[in-house]
Amino acid sequence: MVLQSSHFSEGNSGPQGTQLPDFLDGVDVQEGLANMDGSRSLYLRILVNMLRRCCQFEHQLDAARDRGDTDEVKRMFHTLKGLAGSIGARELRKSAEDVERAMAENGLQVPDVLMRSFKKSLGRVIHSLSELDGENMLDQGASDRSGGKLDEKVTVAAHLEASFKALEWAIQEGDGDVMRKLSAFGNFLGEWRDSPIFQDLVQQVDDYDFDLAGPTLRRLWSSVHGVT
Repeated sequence: MVLQSSHFSEGNSGPQGTQLPDFLDGVDVQEGLANMDGSRSLYLRILVNMLRRCCQFEHQLDAARDRGDTDEVKRMFHTLKGLAGSIGARELRKSAEDVERAMAENGLQVPDVLMRSFKKSLGRVIHSLSELDGENMLDQGASDRSGGKLDEKVTVAAHLEASFKALEWAIQEGDGDVMRKLSAFGNFLGEWRDSPIFQDLVQQVDDYDFDLAGPTLRRLWSSVHGVT
């Protein structure tokens, strides 16, 4: 599936010159703007926060489920549902709501079909928001967290995780923009860019062998995770 190109409007500048596109796949921009009383700068700051939360969500979810912390998992889905609604991500909001409803009946035993649907919706939003983060969105988020002083290590890690999630989604969907996503991911890999497993990934993506590229990407992420 090839996503539509984002079309940028003049005068939509936000944090550090980032522009707000008229179209974001999986996000109703006009609905999100209306929720922010038309403030583009506020909306972009919320999108920064949303991208960061979405990138961290699955890792935090796995940790909470491993602990058997049902209340924390419920809280996570409830919070994400609200945030998704606020930015106009209707599909993600509904998926989170479906999981939350299932948890009300069965606790942590959520049907696989609902979790797969949720993760697909989550990946779609990450993929879309990563289109407008560039060098600016996550830098702004890191500045916000550090009280104005940019934490370079946190910023690089955030870029890396966002680009990984976007690439993972693109591979799963067979997206035509996967090569650009791979290049963006590689830019934040450091020494891992020269690793055999990354070279295998490049070859598989170049051959459009996405059935192999997906597992290769996850193996690479497992190797890199915790090192960056």
